[in-house]
Amino acid sequence: MTVRRIPLLMLCVLMAASALPLACRLMGGGVVDAKVANAVCYECHIDFQGEKLVREHEQHQVACVRCHGPSQAHMEDEVRKTKPDFIARGKAMTIFCLTCHSPAKHARVGDHADEARKPADQRRTCTQCHGEHKLVEVEDIKPK
Repeated sequence: MTVRRIPLLMLCVLMAASALPLACRLMGGGVVDAKVANAVCYECHIDFQGEKLVREHEQHQVACVRCHGPSQAHMEDEVRKTKPDFIARGKAMTIFCLTCHSPAKHARVGDHADEARKPADQRRTCTQCHGEHKLVEVEDIKPK
């Protein structure tokens, strides 16, 4: 499996967009409900429906498309070989999460303050504490 890297230009654009209040809301299509928008994704990714990380983002009207892009080619690939437009992993994920979540607030609140004091190479990523959000491979699903 290949890991996509965040191009520096894309990261800068994302960080600039995060300064806008609507940047963390659904984009385009006139859709105002994240659950409705995510229903398309759940057709294949039923394992994400109800996942804590997804539920919490849906409550704030942040749909899959906000973090993964429109991913049209991914949606049209029935054999699941085409990756979404964007996937952040490891430290890049933390940087990406902080485009919506306030870095200043997180650096001084509770466990986040403890993490902020650690050397950068020893800090946990967001999903190590806030939900794994890991795709379950079809081969890993065992019939009951």
